Amino acid sequence: MKTNSAKLFRNDKGEYIFPFEVLDKTPGGRNLGRIEWLIEPIVGKKNKDGRYYIEKLLIQARQTRDKRYIGKLFEIPVFADSILGDTLGRESYINYVWRMMFCPEHKTFIFDAYPGNNHKALKISCFSTMGIDINFI
Repeated sequence: MKTNSAKLFRNDKGEYIFPFEVLDKTPGGRNLGRIEWLIEPIVGKKNKDGRYYIEKLLIQARQTRDKRYIGKLFEIPVFADSILGDTLGRESYINYVWRMMFCPEHKTFIFDAYPGNNHKALKISCFSTMGIDINFI
């Protein structure tokens, strides 16, 4: 699948914000339910300590009729060792992951998460090689 740049969703701080409606409001029993966010970290080069860097994230929204996301796979360039989780506020994307799948093409895992009813956007920040913050806000 061809990737799309996520620059349209990048704010002036360098964060990527993907706004969404949690529940599809299509009437008459034809709704798609809850939006689903898939993220696949793509492995890059080894760093000097022998760990591998994540060089980009592939992001896809499913179960939505939002024209910004239908049929699109977004690519965000990053350069970090890991994806960070949130143990206190529990709003991290990682805390909402319900499934991990293997991607046979890239030989890596795809993470699949549903946001909570209170969430309005997916926010991705990578300002350090230490880790990537991915949160539902």
